[in-house]
Formats: sequence, structure tokens, C-alpha cells
Amino acid sequence: MVPSKEQFLEYLRLNPDQTYSSIAKGFNISNQTVKDLVETYREELEVKKIGPSYLVNIKEE
Repeated sequence: MVPSKEQFLEYLRLNPDQTYSSIAKGFNISNQTVKDLVETYREELEVKKIGPSYLVNIKEE
């Protein structure tokens, strides 16, 4: 099941520095769905590329 915006952001708030794969495992969804969610909520997220991985965090204000 695709998480709601609140569920997705809360998961990232409680689990910083998550990769697309770890987020996908946490919600039992595909990596492509995670990529789509990150793109949808890009305004509130910070994505860093570290080697072949992308680390996703909530933007600090």
C-alpha cells in the first residue's frame, strides 16, 4: 500500500538518511514508487547522492 504524505514524511523524520531501497522495504513498495513519492514531495525533502545511492531526509528549516 502506498503511504500517505503524512506517513511518508513521518517515516523519514524518525529514520534519517534512508536510501530508496530502505524506504521501499519499510513500506513494502517498489523503488520506482519511492522515486515517484520523493519527486512528488520534493519541496519538503533533501536528496543527497552518495556514490550509487541517494539519501533522503526532511529539509531542515
